[in-house]
Amino acid sequence: MLAHGQPSIQTTESFSSVLESAAQVEVSRPSDISTRVQVASLLTPAHVFRETRIFQATQGLPIVRWVTLGLYTAILVGFMLFAGGGAVLCHAVLAGVFAGSPVLAMLRMLD
Repeated sequence: MLAHGQPSIQTTESFSSVLESAAQVEVSRPSDISTRVQVASLLTPAHVFRETRIFQATQGLPIVRWVTLGLYTAILVGFMLFAGGGAVLCHAVLAGVFAGSPVLAMLRMLD
């Protein structure tokens, strides 16, 4: 499910039951309190890491945007290849546009 950017419902339910079980541990001795604290301290980072993985799985660019960026870059490369002549300033400007445009497009897509 994570490969499709969706959290697994079964895993969510399992993790919730583990958290509930840890919260409902019977405390009859002082050592039980420290055990419950240790279990909770281990489950908290596990929950945070899981939420982070789910968030990261949902981030990214759709394939349409990758194709658009690829075509845009290919067009810019084509302009660079067919921009003949000896004007150094012209080639410097084209190289700047070539280097800057895909980067700006990528930043805009990730924003």
